[in-house]
Amino acid sequence: MQTAKRRLRSAQRRAYASQRIALTEKIMKSSQSDNKLFHKLIQNQRRSDTSNPDIMVFNKNALDNSEKISDGWRDYFSELFNNDIENEIGAEKLNLVKIQNEIIESIEKENLQPIERATVDEVKSSICKMKTGKSPDVNEISSEHFKYNGPEEILPFIVFIINLIFDNQDVPEK
Repeated sequence: MQTAKRRLRSAQRRAYASQRIALTEKIMKSSQSDNKLFHKLIQNQRRSDTSNPDIMVFNKNALDNSEKISDGWRDYFSELFNNDIENEIGAEKLNLVKIQNEIIESIEKENLQPIERATVDEVKSSICKMKTGKSPDVNEISSEHFKYNGPEEILPFIVFIINLIFDNQDVPEK
């Protein structure tokens, strides 16, 4: 019965994936001239009736909504990451690495040499080099959105944000 369940789930995932891929390809082909199709993709990605699991069990707790599931994954990978680092290099070495990073950061801040500002051409070149077919971010935005759908409209905003990061020497959480 478990084997049959796995096969059924696998077939369902493949069916959903092929539908998504077909729609994405259709939209990407005609997105240069048709903005309605692009917005259709965005709306489809924002719909709540996704094929994601409804329940996740983490640390013997059942997580039953998407926000709790996201938090569960975050906690899982955070725990996995932290355990691996402490086990691999030990607490003393980890503290030494943190101290070294703080020293390097303070030395660089004392130099007071401003970071060279990004230009539109540099950002455009970087966007063109982005890989496609990768997972979207938490807002369901993928590299294809930047590459194929109106990069000229969003490019000045991206350059502005990058230059703010350079000026403030801080990357915002969002």
